[in-house]
Amino acid sequence: FDQGGDYVLFADYVPSGANHQLERIELNVAGTPYKAQKYTSTKTISMTDGYEISLVPEGGKFFSQGTSHISGIIKKDGKEIPADQFENYLAAKAHVVVISEDSQNYLHVYPEVVDGRLDLHTTFGKAGIFRGWMQFQTNGQVHTADFVINVEEGKAPESKHAEGAAHAH
Repeated sequence: FDQGGDYVLFADYVPSGANHQLERIELNVAGTPYKAQKYTSTKTISMTDGYEISLVPEGGKFFSQGTSHISGIIKKDGKEIPADQFENYLAAKAHVVVISEDSQNYLHVYPEVVDGRLDLHTTFGKAGIFRGWMQFQTNGQVHTADFVINVEEGKAPESKHAEGAAHAH
């Protein structure tokens, strides 16, 4: 840790022969405390390693209730890259972790590929600011993009996509 202070860690794993486990661990690190950053502006487009990654919610907004379908669009040099061309990383084309601003809600979303794009299905459960991180792999390199998602109170619209294998916990 570069700085001291209070941190929250999430351990998300599946032990051999057991069910999925999620542990929330509070940790205090000695040293000069970090200055907490307050996120207020939505950031649904992220740049990393020459890639532009966009999160586009069906219906144009992120909603607190119902299943939200979010397209993950990845471009390089202004050209969209079909998601099925990514290498599998931890058995999926991408992973997205979303954590509420108060660090109480943790979502791990495994998108499926629909019409060449990542289709993320998740339920936020409450309105507010969430931080998100997407990881995907190309040419053996893992890329990480970050987002700030403003979830509004309300129900997500019914999706035009049939429910698939993607899920969140």
